[in-house]
Amino acid sequence: PTQGEWQCHHPSHLVTTPDHCRLCRDWSSLPTISRHLTPREMVPPPSTRCGPPVKKWAVGVLTAPRREETLEWCLDSIVRAGWDRPHLFVDGLVRIPSRYDHLPITWHEQPVGAWPNSWLALAELVQSQPEADAYLILQDDAVLYDRGNLREYLESVLWPGDKPSLVSLYCSQAYTVLEPGWRALPRQWIWGALAFVFPRELAREF
Repeated sequence: PTQGEWQCHHPSHLVTTPDHCRLCRDWSSLPTISRHLTPREMVPPPSTRCGPPVKKWAVGVLTAPRREETLEWCLDSIVRAGWDRPHLFVDGLVRIPSRYDHLPITWHEQPVGAWPNSWLALAELVQSQPEADAYLILQDDAVLYDRGNLREYLESVLWPGDKPSLVSLYCSQAYTVLEPGWRALPRQWIWGALAFVFPRELAREF
């Protein structure tokens, strides 16, 4: 390999660069590669789906100062999962990784807090990208499944159920059931607002 290139142990790649390796879905901490499950294999599609198809996305990432930085891991997983230009909503002084300093940023110099930042982020995305079919709001410690194109999978299953509704890509242990799949939560949502997807009309109403 030339300077700046690394040898890759994956059979589909000969050499890589540090930046390319971070964004590759074939990454592994071990040289032995086995086939990874697809999102569809891990979470079977819902028995029924409804609403217009999701083709256009607006993606926002909420970030604030943390004792241990997680933003770069989050952004890398978002890109590997199929979205290459999330909007950052920064609440306070946060170091933005240099590889992502080209992303659109909304910055609150004086922190407003987690809930106001979430609401303002969704409001801005709805106003700036009104044509989006789905609005994905992620916290900066969410790491998406990145072994396949998660975006394409979600476009094939949204919206589960009989009406387009708020969807969580994260399931708290408090809501865990034995069988994998999509299901409605029959009570108020309390735990784990890490990754919410809003259908357009619900985002506007909210």
